[in-house]
Amino acid sequence: MFCAVVNSQHHNVVVTAGHCVMKGGAAPTYNTDFTFIPDGHGRAPLRRLEGRTGLVNQGWGVNADIRYDYGFVDLLPNAQGKQVQDVVGANGLEFDGPTTRP
Repeated sequence: MFCAVVNSQHHNVVVTAGHCVMKGGAAPTYNTDFTFIPDGHGRAPLRRLEGRTGLVNQGWGVNADIRYDYGFVDLLPNAQGKQVQDVVGANGLEFDGPTTRP
């Protein structure tokens, strides 16, 4: 799955597709056993980070509306106790921003 680290209070949140976090629609069920590999190969300094919990927008979870196909997962620290944001940095997040920006 494609993820991006986002600024968060505890420095441990990634955003991804909602369908990676939950099967939406008539019988919504959360996926389990999230694993985030920051560089795609599991190399130092983070290697692999396990996810704790996932969260999706109701528009995806209940209605399976593709416009809301995004979700968030909070990650556990790595083996050295470091949070993902502290090691790789993070992106800001904006909703309903103007579409005229480059």
